[in-house]
Amino acid sequence: MIMVDIGKPPAMRRNLYYPPWEPVSQTIGYLPTEGSLEPPPDLSAMIGLAEDVARGIDFVRVDLYSTPHGPLIGELTMTPGAGSRRFSDKRLDRFLGKKWKLPKELKRKYHACSLRPISDRCRTGAAEMMFCNGHTLHCARG
Repeated sequence: MIMVDIGKPPAMRRNLYYPPWEPVSQTIGYLPTEGSLEPPPDLSAMIGLAEDVARGIDFVRVDLYSTPHGPLIGELTMTPGAGSRRFSDKRLDRFLGKKWKLPKELKRKYHACSLRPISDRCRTGAAEMMFCNGHTLHCARG
């Protein structure tokens, strides 16, 4: 998923795209821009860099900047928005949640028994994972 933020809160706008640059009609946290945006000229390099940086990590948001000198990494975030933001359509949450695969060693350690949230402060839609020991491994969207 590609997330493009334009401006600063509270007036920020956010568009979502599937790679390589297919608009997603849903939003998360902010209203979308009027109309679609043009992809950055170094989009392929940005996607490649994000994939390289995220390799081996079960979930991470890689913040990148498109610059005249090529893509630059801003930060890595394991729980964007503290896992509290929701997509405008739960179907997108479920679609992305199904793509999140826990490593085998974590599946053995934390036997997944429910997809229901254990508290309102940790609701993240279908991508949340609740475990039999009453703890949440991650409170973020996948």
